[in-house]
Amino acid sequence: MEGTSPLLAGHELPTPLDSPRKRRRAMRESDETEGDMTIENYIYRSDPYRSTTLPNTSPWPLDLEDAPHLQERLRPLEDEVRKILDKHGFPKTADFLPYVASKRHYPGGTPPVNLLLVWLRADDYTPKELSPARDEFSQLFQIQNILDMHVEICNRDLCFYPSLFPLRPDHEIIKSYERAKGRIVDVVHERLKTHWKVVCPFSIGRTEPTALPAFVVIVEPQTFCELA
Repeated sequence: MEGTSPLLAGHELPTPLDSPRKRRRAMRESDETEGDMTIENYIYRSDPYRSTTLPNTSPWPLDLEDAPHLQERLRPLEDEVRKILDKHGFPKTADFLPYVASKRHYPGGTPPVNLLLVWLRADDYTPKELSPARDEFSQLFQIQNILDMHVEICNRDLCFYPSLFPLRPDHEIIKSYERAKGRIVDVVHERLKTHWKVVCPFSIGRTEPTALPAFVVIVEPQTFCELA
């Protein structure tokens, strides 16, 4: 179940996306990312490249198991799925496939569930709103009496899925951290109480060449606090 047809020559392309940083900044400045919530909910709500019906918004990566029985079950709906993607401006290159998804070893994580996953990649056009298509898929499954299928739309290259890389000891952010360490720890402790584990400068990103230096606060899963 995948669409690999190229865009036709002369096809009017959608308005280019803002950069990932601009999109995330817009989310951070919205009401959706303010108030009391778990760190997992904050990460999910701040991420414009992921939309899911999963009840537990466990961070990526999820464990995905191939599910041929689900593929056969949804095969009659392939055309309807593609129509929904086209209606909401998704590119022809968007892939979709059902999996059994889980994150069983993550505290409060996702037990095994059936999941239709719509994949996008970095070079794909990503609609600014993913939830309308997600909700229409859910409605389609309800009409077809498929009541055990969750839906997730995700740009696999741009969604929040970072790695931490060490910094050189002489990096400027290390020097800044040493000068302000006491104040940083005081602020972190005031906001997170005893739920934080480590605060340390790292280079953070998907890959080391594209990673950027930042102060990273590592917290316990399901940490609940006021975030703004």
